Amino acid sequence: MSFIVKVNGSQLFVEAPGQDKFEVFPEAEDKLFVKVAPAQVTFEKDENGQIAKMNLHHGGRAMPAKKIN
Repeated sequence: MSFIVKVNGSQLFVEAPGQDKFEVFPEAEDKLFVKVAPAQVTFEKDENGQIAKMNLHHGGRAMPAKKIN
C-alpha cells in the first residue's frame, strides 16, 4: 500500500489512495492519532535513525508502507 505524507506549516497530513487526506496529531515521537477515524499512524526508523516505514493501524489491521524518497 502507498500513502502520501505531507507537511503544511505545523500540520501533518496523510493521504491514502482514493481517499481524502486526513490530519494526524502527535501522541509520541513515532506515534500519531487520527481524529476523523479510530486509527493510528506509527513510524519505524532504520539503524541510522531515519524514518524507513509507516504503518496505518485501523480496524484491527496494520497497513505498512515503506518510505520512498
